[in-house]
Order: sequence, then C-alpha cells, then structure tokens
Amino acid sequence: MKAELEAWSLSRQIAREAPPAKFVKATIDDMPQAEALANAVFGGVNTIPLDRRIERLQKNPDIDYLLKREDQIVGYFSLVPLRSATIDDHDRGRWDNGTLLQSW
Repeated sequence: MKAELEAWSLSRQIAREAPPAKFVKATIDDMPQAEALANAVFGGVNTIPLDRRIERLQKNPDIDYLLKREDQIVGYFSLVPLRSATIDDHDRGRWDNGTLLQSW
C-alpha cells in the first residue's frame, strides 16, 4: 500500500509540473505520431495503418481529435460515423471490430 501511495503522490507531482494539455483537431501532419501512439498502446493489434488514417482524415477532417502536451500527442480518439445497418450487423454478431477496422 505504501508503494502505491508513493507512486500516486509522484504522479500527482509530475502532473502539476507538466505543461497543460490541449484538445485539438488532428491534422495530416499529426498522423504518424498518432499511429505510433496507437501501436504503443495497443501493441500493433487492430490499429489503423498510417495511409488509411490519412485517407480517412482527408475525406472527413472532423473524425480525429488529439490531446497534446506541447507538441507531443498524449491521447487521441476517432469518431467514425456508421450507418444504422452497420451498427445492427455488429450488434447481431455478423462482424467484429477488427473487421470494421479493415473495411473502414
């Protein structure tokens, strides 16, 4: 328990000393760093390849958002618009998330 408390205390101190993070819309220039973060977090499993990320961002610039601390991406999320039929197919088990990532 003491080790957990010390780790928590240290993480709080680091967070207070770090520059504030900003929430921004992603650009094509951000995509290599976003892909690297996704691969680091998810171990390269079911992550969207760089060329597909860029292609989708060019089609819809409102789908990717980043949390940046200075010039470093520390978090991100993607909003993918799906048709009702696609959501229904997923809910009925006709495909899984990996299949969606490959086709999206």
